[in-house]
Parts: sequence; C-alpha cells; structure tokens
Amino acid sequence: MISKLRTLVKDLFVVKLMHFKLTKMYGMDIHPSALISTKARLDKTNPKGIHIGKDSVITTGVVILTHNYVMGHGVYVDTRIGDNVFLGVNSIVLP
Repeated sequence: MISKLRTLVKDLFVVKLMHFKLTKMYGMDIHPSALISTKARLDKTNPKGIHIGKDSVITTGVVILTHNYVMGHGVYVDTRIGDNVFLGVNSIVLP
C-alpha cells in the first residue's frame, strides 16, 4: 500500500513539474487537465506554437513539431491539438 502511494505521489509531482516547465519556462499553451508523458517530445524551436486542449492525452514517444525546414528556411507555425484528443504511442504531429 505504501509503495503504491509513493508511486502515485511521485508521478503526480513529476507531471505537475513537467507541466510547469513546459508552460512557464517555454511558454507552451497546455491546458492543466492535459496529460503528457515524460517521454513525449515537444518542439522547442517554436515552443509558443504548441497548443494542447483540455483532457487530451499525449503518450510516450509522441513528437509534436511546430516548424518546417523542407523549403530550406524555417517556417514556424502553430500546432493545435484540440480537447479530448488521444495521441497514441510514437505518433508524429506535424504543423
């Protein structure tokens, strides 16, 4: 029982700390009810271009990009993930 409680507290602390880092330090627009795996990779070349809606779940290995270098120069755009969205393992979201 104590082991489960310890794991729960640790997980909640890590999730809250990660949410704080992504929203306050990088300026991403992430709803407080969204769950993001610590193994997800969110583009930090244009962090203010990431918008994640309420009750969305971003699982492990997901990559969210906010830039396009195909044309030879950086084009930065917003990438929006709506409310109640589930992104499965290793999904790639492009702008």
